[in-house]
Amino acid sequence: MNTSSVINSLALNQKNLVLIIGDSIGENIDSSLVLARRLQSEQTYGRRVLYINTVQSAQVLGQRGKEVIGPEFRYRDEQGMDCRTLTRGSLSAVDEEVRAMFFGKHAVRTVVINSWEFSAEDYRTRNRVVSMLRRWVVEDGVQVVVFAQFRSAVPTVMKVQIGGIGKLAGLADGVFDIRERPLDAEQDEPAVEPKPITRIETTTKPQKEKVIYVDDECNFGRSIAIVEEDAVNPGSQMINFITEESHELPVPWPTRENPIRGKTLTSFLKEIERPARVVDDVVADNAVEQGVTLGVAA
Repeated sequence: MNTSSVINSLALNQKNLVLIIGDSIGENIDSSLVLARRLQSEQTYGRRVLYINTVQSAQVLGQRGKEVIGPEFRYRDEQGMDCRTLTRGSLSAVDEEVRAMFFGKHAVRTVVINSWEFSAEDYRTRNRVVSMLRRWVVEDGVQVVVFAQFRSAVPTVMKVQIGGIGKLAGLADGVFDIRERPLDAEQDEPAVEPKPITRIETTTKPQKEKVIYVDDECNFGRSIAIVEEDAVNPGSQMINFITEESHELPVPWPTRENPIRGKTLTSFLKEIERPARVVDDVVADNAVEQGVTLGVAA
């Protein structure tokens, strides 16, 4: 794959949070280096690019940069690009340090993260990283570009991807697929003659266990996030937001550590749904005639 030509063709203007999907983490490292150098050349008025390396050591990344970009590459280039290498899974721990670089005479205005897979070590940490990147974009006005390896499907702009990029896809206003796919791949595949079916075997797939819990990190305002999660594959989730006015949650609330088992999200929500408020028509009419205001109990 001609990395430079593909990366240089990406239209990133007016994009706030960008996802770039590649074939592998190794290829994404090469592509992210090329993109960071391109963005560096486009910066004006002393603004800088911050390249965050979550995979390799600083020494290995520096050597790879010389191979991909050229011998002039420096790990920390005073001409407009800073590189930072973080311990795997520690991106959320450097929030304040990075945000301090967004202000001043030589402020960072674009952040490139070379691997989403190693930016967090578990589900909760990944949620904190998503919230952190949202602050960088919304509150600080910084452009963030995140590279990720292709899994089962390319994410859709502004849509949460279950079991893949997750909530980060819901924040992205730009998604680019840079995977290498030969145009003549279909023609090169040998023809396969269909074989007659002699017997059809049917198997019943075991039903995956579901757990239900309240995700405090996703709650906002008066809305409460109810999560249905696959107990075997925690990355597969379904989220529904409710309020205490519409539903009555059991006390104490179910948590990730102590969830409700054996129910689906649909059946659980129906079970805790508060009954609709109803006022008898005759009682209401009499109250109006007598000039009385009725209080309706939940």
